[in-house]
Amino acid sequence: MRQFTADEIQAQFEKLPAEVQVAITSTEVNNKIEALAKKHNLLIDQTGELVDEIGLVMLGLVKSDDFVDHIVTRCSINRKNAQEIAEDVNTEVFSAIRQHMREM
Repeated sequence: MRQFTADEIQAQFEKLPAEVQVAITSTEVNNKIEALAKKHNLLIDQTGELVDEIGLVMLGLVKSDDFVDHIVTRCSINRKNAQEIAEDVNTEVFSAIRQHMREM
């Protein structure tokens, strides 16, 4: 799993259209991620890893196909839990971003 520098992440973020930048940094998205972390009983450090991984996927730096594997590794959880989290992230977070962008 590749580690990205802060500069690489910032550069990729700046390439995104303004509407996408607003959507992925919205309070609504952050609240949804926190709720998912609580629902799945993630610890604070695991939540941070999940947030980082979601961000990398949203920026296009990590393929969505690798998301579950990365959650398993980064959050130190089993595959079944990682798949459940990934499903919730897709439903709650990624769909919220798409909806937010439609509204804009």
